[in-house]
Amino acid sequence: MEFERRYGTAPAIVTRAPGRLELLGNHTDYNEGFVISGTVTNATWFAAGPADDGICRIFDACHDKYAEFPLAEVKKKIAGDWVNYLKGVMVEMQQRGAVAAAFNAVVGTSLPLAAGMSSSAALEISAAFALAHVWQVEFSDDQFARIGQAAENNFVGARTGLLDQFSSIHGRAGHLLMIDFRTLEIEAIPFPDGLVFVVANTGIKHDLSEAYNERRSSCETAAELLATQYDGVTTLRDVTV
Repeated sequence: MEFERRYGTAPAIVTRAPGRLELLGNHTDYNEGFVISGTVTNATWFAAGPADDGICRIFDACHDKYAEFPLAEVKKKIAGDWVNYLKGVMVEMQQRGAVAAAFNAVVGTSLPLAAGMSSSAALEISAAFALAHVWQVEFSDDQFARIGQAAENNFVGARTGLLDQFSSIHGRAGHLLMIDFRTLEIEAIPFPDGLVFVVANTGIKHDLSEAYNERRSSCETAAELLATQYDGVTTLRDVTV
């Protein structure tokens, strides 16, 4: 195993978080609307174990990338660095009471990157699950989802909603998820036998931190304007056609 070869010992934990497909409800999660999503077999795995020298090390086995940083510098961002997602998760876990410690890690994924299947959320959730074990701290599923979302919002700079992380955590084999993002209630919908989704990767990469943020700001501005004309409007969910 790559972890043992690189660090000389077995990992303390290996976690997995799947990617997701968004079938209905683009940009409706942060507008407190409804979304239908489903997880896929493609996923991200995160193997981790404690380190005793104050250095956090992570190796991306699929893309042959290695990074390390002192635990004391976890809040230091490097523009465009994929490790920002991991650092963001660490910071958000600390802000929720986790006592951080250095670690060794290996990550691998079968998800295409920046292709709309939530590879970033899968990294965040698999890392959060693993670090919670190494750091001996417990969070609820909803807290894990908010940790991943906050990592993107506050550290990476993408003002995403909860859809990606929530779907990755709550996905069920053979089912779609109908999620109400005002109440966070979930209805698992059995997927009909004999049907399949064909997903094609166009090869076009997207960056959530700019275009996504512009769309969210537009939605919030629209809700604010409508609230001046109609009672009870707090988000676009409250607007009737």
